[in-house]
Amino acid sequence: MREHEISRPAVFIYCDSVEGTKIFLNKICEGLEEEGVPFEIHQVEVSEESVEVLAQNASRNSNLGIGIGVLKTGECALLQKRLPFNFPIQRVRGEKYDPDLYRNIGINAARLAKNLPLVFI
Repeated sequence: MREHEISRPAVFIYCDSVEGTKIFLNKICEGLEEEGVPFEIHQVEVSEESVEVLAQNASRNSNLGIGIGVLKTGECALLQKRLPFNFPIQRVRGEKYDPDLYRNIGINAARLAKNLPLVFI
């Protein structure tokens, strides 16, 4: 990116594998789109970090300060950059796939960006 270009505000989603997390990403993105908030998906190399650290890195790089981390195991976390990584706003463990939980993370990320109350299912 050139220095004079300004990136648009967006929620950043960091994942360890776009292909391996597609089923989860689709639902998260549905929630964000439903609320009308832009997002960017980035595949990043993950060492032995937790999903919370992944979400924290995403939030630090997002100009909205909101990040989501997703692992191919189904683990997912939503974080705001002012919060410590070990206190995610919302987390999905990934043991059992429930599409509504992933969609809800997308909705809550968007609601954070719009300063609206969060909704939990």
